[in-house]
Amino acid sequence: DAEHITSLCDEGAKHHCAIALHHCGVAATSLKTSPSTLEKHRKLCYNESKKGGENMKKFLVLLCIVCMMLSLFSCQVKDIKLNEEKSYFSDFKIENDKVYICCTLFIENKSDTEKVISLKASFEKDVENGLLKEVLVSGYSLDESTQEFKLQKGENQLDVAFIGKYAGVDKKHDRLLPNIEITEIE
Repeated sequence: DAEHITSLCDEGAKHHCAIALHHCGVAATSLKTSPSTLEKHRKLCYNESKKGGENMKKFLVLLCIVCMMLSLFSCQVKDIKLNEEKSYFSDFKIENDKVYICCTLFIENKSDTEKVISLKASFEKDVENGLLKEVLVSGYSLDESTQEFKLQKGENQLDVAFIGKYAGVDKKHDRLLPNIEITEIE
């Protein structure tokens, strides 16, 4: 019963108990709280929930805009694409505290113009196992003369050495092609 519930509250909280019970459908008269006070609190709660609803609407609109932008960017055809089926890891060697992880990459340039790219590869497991000191390693030509690779229109074969700092363990985690990041240089 309403009076029993409000008797459990201290004097300062009885008013709030009455309001909470009112929201549960208990009559204001049984709580010894004036209907005008309950009405004020009901309006206040309604206005607060209305503000929350407006904020939720703004959030949902913003979320929709972000999703649309992401879908637009992901739907664009990439001019440059790594052919993972044909590309492969070939070997690794350690010289002068550097690890050379050599790969043969087949990269397709779908545009009508020559493109220039740089490459990075991710070697998380080789860092965990102690071969490399850093996860993300830059790609170089085999003679280490450049980090930039020119791509003609169509399929291009690149022999790349991903060169990183040696961490002390002379063991490669696997012989799989690493995750490769291609960056177009303009």
